[in-house]
Amino acid sequence: MRATYSIFIALSAISIPLLWFPMLLNGTLDDISEAIENNVLPDGTPLKTKYSGVSFFDNILSILVAFFYALANGSYLGARLMLADLGATLHVALGWMVVESIRNGKKPWYLSLPGLLGVLWNVAGAGIVLPLYCLIHIQTPMNDYKISVSHSISLIPAMLVSSIPFCLMIIPPKDGNYSADQHQNTIAVFQFAPLIWMAGQYTFSFLLSPFSKLAKLGLQNRSRTEISHARPRRSEIYIQAAQLFFAIYSALVHLLCVSISFFSSDPSVTILRVFIPNPIGVNRESPQRLTQAAILFLQYDWLVICLTAVLYSYLLLEPEILSTSKQARWKSTKSLLVRLLTFLPISNSLSSIIGLVAFTILLGPSTVVSLALWQCEGRLFPGPGVVEPEGRSIIKRD
Repeated sequence: MRATYSIFIALSAISIPLLWFPMLLNGTLDDISEAIENNVLPDGTPLKTKYSGVSFFDNILSILVAFFYALANGSYLGARLMLADLGATLHVALGWMVVESIRNGKKPWYLSLPGLLGVLWNVAGAGIVLPLYCLIHIQTPMNDYKISVSHSISLIPAMLVSSIPFCLMIIPPKDGNYSADQHQNTIAVFQFAPLIWMAGQYTFSFLLSPFSKLAKLGLQNRSRTEISHARPRRSEIYIQAAQLFFAIYSALVHLLCVSISFFSSDPSVTILRVFIPNPIGVNRESPQRLTQAAILFLQYDWLVICLTAVLYSYLLLEPEILSTSKQARWKSTKSLLVRLLTFLPISNSLSSIIGLVAFTILLGPSTVVSLALWQCEGRLFPGPGVVEPEGRSIIKRD
């Protein structure tokens, strides 16, 4: 294993105490336990604790509902901004996993279950799960990178459908004109948004597959040469379009949240207070202490995700970064992203790291990774007449 890869393991390991020790030390876990026992949150809001009738399942769901309700109930704008930004980031990250799960050929089982991984980071924290996924994805050799046309077209519609619970969740009851109980039901549904994406993905793919087969039959009537020129890499174009859509979506949400934080007239809503963790920011005497603790959890989670995104993006782009000429940085590669990252008059690796950190801060971590995956997707399918070796990892040509 490369030494660089061990950083992913370190990030995941550090996330466990970083996310959960403050929750234990500042009494947040006790507050949530007491709220579930008494069916009342610390601010006096009734807490719904019955969903399925299965105690174990309902207890886990009640913990998540209590946590996310404290962020989305409208008591503090900064909490909703952090939740919106992080939620959009992770929704796009789920998209990366979905793309890998629908590729043809054999793959490890853990790359075939993005829905369960998404639910897992809702429960444990994305800072624990996402670095490990990135490490596994980069290290795992695969024999077939192709994706069916119906699946590649279905990516954006499935994402939009699965984002509905998230959009409804971040609207507080007073703005959405509904009760706290209805809002908590929406939060409960949001916990299964990753599974909704997968259900939508396969449903849309099934509905589109007949049309895809008809198009394929039409293409088979042409010569092989005409096919390659008329429709080059058809499904791969749809995949890259989805990656660009993911990047734009994530960037717009991030820029909106940052702009609101920057221009807000509320002194408690600033970029530093929204995005930077304050370990002593939880007031045990405040009725809003659960909100304060929840946003601290999200801020640490956000920090680890940003570091993961920088490392992941660098490794995805490493072949282009290292092959870029020092004498002609701007002209030696066709990739605009790599040109920008290697623009500084220093080593390509250091310049790229600085650039990735800057872009992550400005545009958000999911935007940077989505653009890197877009670039990487073009490398996986170099075009007709080029035979790719089997069993290679996504970042390496053998």
